[in-house]
Amino acid sequence: MSDRFLCPACTFDKISYSYVKEGYDVWRCEGCGTMFVHDVPDAMDLEKIYAAADYYEMKIDSERRIQKENIRRLKIIKKYKIGGSFFDIGCARGLLLDEAKSAGYDTFGIELSRENVKLCEDKNHKVIHGYLDSCQSIVPTGGFDVITCLDVIEHVEEPIDFLRTAASMLNEYGIMVVSTPNYSGLVARILKMKDPYMTPPEHLNYFTHEGMSNIFQKNCLLIKKKVTFGYLVESELGRVFSKYGSAFLAPVEPFVKPLIPFVMHGLNAINMGLEQEFYLSKGE
Repeated sequence: MSDRFLCPACTFDKISYSYVKEGYDVWRCEGCGTMFVHDVPDAMDLEKIYAAADYYEMKIDSERRIQKENIRRLKIIKKYKIGGSFFDIGCARGLLLDEAKSAGYDTFGIELSRENVKLCEDKNHKVIHGYLDSCQSIVPTGGFDVITCLDVIEHVEEPIDFLRTAASMLNEYGIMVVSTPNYSGLVARILKMKDPYMTPPEHLNYFTHEGMSNIFQKNCLLIKKKVTFGYLVESELGRVFSKYGSAFLAPVEPFVKPLIPFVMHGLNAINMGLEQEFYLSKGE
């Protein structure tokens, strides 16, 4: 186990204890507001989480939600880069790569689950097993045209270095997409330690918009577009209510649930939604 004494987003040393969640100390940066797990488990302990047989399981409605998000994402990506090499970091079962291949991209990925690597290979994606610094063999000359890193950076102990490695694989005129839970969002601000994405030690970092902007600046990446996204399907709503709902809320649950999609839509319209997503290019 290792302790972090600097903000992982802006490296500011003015940090303060916030609370304990699942036995881990969560600290907050006084500069950018990013929160993070102070006492990071060993890499082998974290690998056991991602190797668990049920880690990548999801309900069918959750999978359909992700597919819709990927279609939305591809529409934006194609405004910047049509065709070419497409590299997904932490590609899981290849749902995004499936959409990219259908759109005409040459698809690559890296993934920690050997089972998921096999699933992706069976769909003719070029995917290797391992960590980001072990995939130089698949980087095309000049770098990838598109790199996506979706809901990955919150898992990483050293996100600045991690994104530097990713950016080094990007074509000079390429586009990079990075998404992560939004700790500048209204839901996260209200729920605090009860936020559904506050899940140490799986998630080690809880980034604000300012925190992410600092990481991009340190890696000479320019923000071309920012959106927030995210909504909860029926199975996810049920899980949230069962975990956080009180006896007081139970009688009104049937009335509250139908309103939540409208609330989520409104929050996304003002960039205060559940997750934040950045479209980036290389700067000087």
